[in-house]
Amino acid sequence: MYKSSVRRSLAALLLPLVLLSATVSCTVDAHMDKGGKTESDSTAVDSTLARLVPVEISMVDRGPISDYIHLDGTVTTEDIVEVYSLVSGHVAQLRVEAGDRVRAGDTLMVLEDAEILLEAQRAANDLNKAEQDFARLEDLSRQKLVSSQELDEARYRLESARLGRDTAELAVTRTRVQAPISGIVAERHVGVGAWIQGSTPLFKLLDDRELIAVLNLPEKELDRIAVRQEVQVILQSSDNEVKGWIKRISPVVDPASGTVEVTVAIPDANHRLRSGMFASFAIVTGTREQAVLIPKRSIVYDRNRLIVYVIEEGKARRRLLEKGFEDEDRIEVLAGVSAGDTLVVVGQNSLKDRMGVRVVTGEDN
Repeated sequence: MYKSSVRRSLAALLLPLVLLSATVSCTVDAHMDKGGKTESDSTAVDSTLARLVPVEISMVDRGPISDYIHLDGTVTTEDIVEVYSLVSGHVAQLRVEAGDRVRAGDTLMVLEDAEILLEAQRAANDLNKAEQDFARLEDLSRQKLVSSQELDEARYRLESARLGRDTAELAVTRTRVQAPISGIVAERHVGVGAWIQGSTPLFKLLDDRELIAVLNLPEKELDRIAVRQEVQVILQSSDNEVKGWIKRISPVVDPASGTVEVTVAIPDANHRLRSGMFASFAIVTGTREQAVLIPKRSIVYDRNRLIVYVIEEGKARRRLLEKGFEDEDRIEVLAGVSAGDTLVVVGQNSLKDRMGVRVVTGEDN
């Protein structure tokens, strides 16, 4: 009976402890996450991540880059020829229109030539008679039947007839107005039936096999260029790029503008360009094949200083750059970063030196 009483007393004492243990166990389980961490631990981790600045990165690399002088100008041609007729007359035929391609010697138009052809035939007949008369008198001269004076006069008439025939034939050829150069017909000024004189402009021809642009280069850039130097030509109409080269550099500086005229030759064998097109010109002044390159979008501009951030041991480190060549999207770095460095390209404007960072991709944002 004593033992039974003791067991009842122990049960009464242990029951509250068992209930307390179960309560504590349930409370702890309720505060544990799947990884075995408590809610307070997760909150601490989330708080740490929130303090890290999200950034996107890229590796600093090496590659070729060129330096340029940028100018704008208009494409034109040096060989522009106004075509005139050497004789007066009515236009009988037009053989070409504006936009047609011609070769030197091609007939562009024909004048009415009926009267000129008659004159040519008359001159041919006169020459034939003069040749016969001279031959007859020459034969008589050998027989001593005519004087030397009569023979000389016949010879003179023969030469005059030949000159008349040649002049008449030249007049016939001049009724055919021919192209003096190969190229394209830029303009036609007359139509069929028009009366023209020697002062009447008929056509404008352009030799567009090699176009040019005359650029105004600032005097301070003069030492950076030379004849035959490469020029990149970017057309505003199509964004196509063609290669040109410096053909001439004027020896004279314009005192009013402080510029020098530079003539750029633009070969155009495929006839893709048109005189009058506006274009941008990039004169290549130097090229480096193994330059340390970074994208311009990674740079933070602080007054006149260029700053980037690289990642070292999970922290952003501020670097001051020394710039070399640059193009539209990239710059060459002479000092400040090295090939292989991890460069911040997005998020750098939120950084300060030694800040912690969290690397993300574009999809994460």
